[in-house]
Amino acid sequence: MSKKKSMLVFDMDQTIVDLDTEFSCVEKYAPDLVKEMNGDLYVKDHWIEFNNYLYERMKKNNVTWEEIVKYFQEMKLSPNFEDLFNYIRKNSSKFDCIIVTGNNDIVVNIVLESHKIKDCFKKVLCNKSYLDKENYIKIEPVNEKYEHCKDCSPFLCKSLFMEDFWKENNKDEYERIIYFGDGGNDLCLSKKLAERDFVFPRKNYKLYKLLFNENMKNEVKAKIFPWENGKEIIDILKTL
Repeated sequence: MSKKKSMLVFDMDQTIVDLDTEFSCVEKYAPDLVKEMNGDLYVKDHWIEFNNYLYERMKKNNVTWEEIVKYFQEMKLSPNFEDLFNYIRKNSSKFDCIIVTGNNDIVVNIVLESHKIKDCFKKVLCNKSYLDKENYIKIEPVNEKYEHCKDCSPFLCKSLFMEDFWKENNKDEYERIIYFGDGGNDLCLSKKLAERDFVFPRKNYKLYKLLFNENMKNEVKAKIFPWENGKEIIDILKTL
């Protein structure tokens, strides 16, 4: 009987890519918004509306959609992640990959296609978006069921995304789930993992600090492997 695969689950911003896609884009093309983003404008209960507002403001600053696309195309992956995805691709008999992110499908696809890594992923679970009549991005309202999580608000609950994913896919086909993330909205899913699973928090980012908080000691069952670059991740994956 062949050995079961591992399911690799990746966050997008500050995990696959080194920076936060949309916020770094705002810093470049609408720096006047940065102070507002850290102030009263940041409405925690309306995350989608907030992101649409950022794009609307960039449009008013005469930033074209073509400029934004070019920015996303040129975004760097996290250190050594090109090597990581080459390793995963060469070992497809051992790993399946998906993305679970609060980002939107247009931005995610631009980045994946630019770096030629879209083929690595079986599924992308994210917000839906479209280009409006002025050829500018709009993020669609999300299904409310993904927002009903006290640990994740104002972000989408990635655990609920994954629950829907497993309704269509057989979880028992996999030896373990391995989750890669960086932020506070990655904690909920990390807490859902079993003892056989792994969680890879980006070192010194918020998820890392939360996982190593004394109060979290009994909350997370999965083995924890902090990372700074893709080479460290490859070294662990080679042991499986």
